[in-house]
Amino acid sequence: MMASKHGRIFEQRPVGAQGPVEVAQLDLADLASVARFEAKLEAEPRLDTLVCNAGVMMCPFQHTKDGFEMQIGTNHFGASMTVQTVVRSWQGLAAADQGR
Repeated sequence: MMASKHGRIFEQRPVGAQGPVEVAQLDLADLASVARFEAKLEAEPRLDTLVCNAGVMMCPFQHTKDGFEMQIGTNHFGASMTVQTVVRSWQGLAAADQGR
């Protein structure tokens, strides 16, 4: 599963991807979006890799949907909540003896 702010995959498949690639919408500047991503992730039978590479920098002053300053809301709060979501998912898979 790949996460994308707009829920669409780019033209090039991830290197080494075998089988179908599912894309889920995830906007780090919207904690409700992170919660929806968690619900979708919970339905996945396995999760092998987590790459955290999203963020914003030097953007004009603005707020997230939750009222945080955009840079800290996206790069710290949204990213942290996403990692916590994935850790919970991995723990659930490990408890079910499906994780690696």
